[in-house]
Amino acid sequence: MNHQSRSKGQARRFRQVFGRILPFQWFDPLIAIALLSFGCGGAISERNLGAEKEALSDAEFVASVKAQIDDQVTYEDAADDIERVRGKVVKWRGDIVIIWNDKLLIASPSREGDWNHSVLMIDHPLPQDTSVEDLKQTVSTKEGVYVLGRIVDLQTVVLETGSDLTIPHLECYVISKDNDRTFSNPVWVGNK
Repeated sequence: MNHQSRSKGQARRFRQVFGRILPFQWFDPLIAIALLSFGCGGAISERNLGAEKEALSDAEFVASVKAQIDDQVTYEDAADDIERVRGKVVKWRGDIVIIWNDKLLIASPSREGDWNHSVLMIDHPLPQDTSVEDLKQTVSTKEGVYVLGRIVDLQTVVLETGSDLTIPHLECYVISKDNDRTFSNPVWVGNK
């Protein structure tokens, strides 16, 4: 039996099984309509999920987030009175301490000589591994970054020393290298 006759036999068997459920003359048009509906519906719903981000380029999205920055909100404000600053967009600087799949921990020196820590939630991995041919920016631990993010809450983190630390938790929108404080060439842009 050659390949062509086997395909015809499989198609015939498919029609026999589904022909009992649905009359054959309606089968092909309904499949076509269903495929078109699901295909178009999926594209439309994906676009609507993150309407602001999907409709904008990365540069436009970064500009829209930068326009929302509240320069008056400090790390200390978030640590002292989360209710007053929850939902505010901030621009903070810090060194990356730990990178997980869905978040990272940054730290920056405080005015008192201590360290301010923040947890940044990210919706896709940071660019870390690259080859010379890629010529893309990467991010790694101990590297200084500027971040744009929305303050969500306070979160308790257990440090390697075993001590608990309650720190601001941000939904991260944009990450830039330490030498790019204006976010003109961000390393990472979120999907929000």
